[in-house]
Amino acid sequence: MEINGPIHYGIYLRCINRFLAEVMLGSTKTMVHVPNPARLSELLTPGADALIREAHVINGHDNRKTKHSLFAVIYKKNLVGIDSRMPNYIFESSLRTNLLKEFIQWTIARKDFHYGDSRIDYLLEKTEIDSSYSKGNNKM
Repeated sequence: MEINGPIHYGIYLRCINRFLAEVMLGSTKTMVHVPNPARLSELLTPGADALIREAHVINGHDNRKTKHSLFAVIYKKNLVGIDSRMPNYIFESSLRTNLLKEFIQWTIARKDFHYGDSRIDYLLEKTEIDSSYSKGNNKM
């Protein structure tokens, strides 16, 4: 798995709104996108050490209002991810590369699957696996 864009160290200064914050990057105050809909008031405190990711241009489009995103903060000596999209990205990447042995026989059938009044991140379907894998011939 690869995280696009360089990561920089910064200092969290203040929240502008739920999705916008001000950080100190080097000697410059910079507005950053906060990719998480939660308030995060316990984590996002003035003076908190932060990791800031440079935004990357997707398919030649750069429609962003900020050039950076808040990626993580240090909280009680622990690195805490802020980007709420990362858990799904990590799961999907791990599933596709067979890093999750319990899910070797499963593939993603649909994303954001609606089931009744709920939304499920991934609908998985069981697939056949090569018999050589179950005999230990397929090393990861």
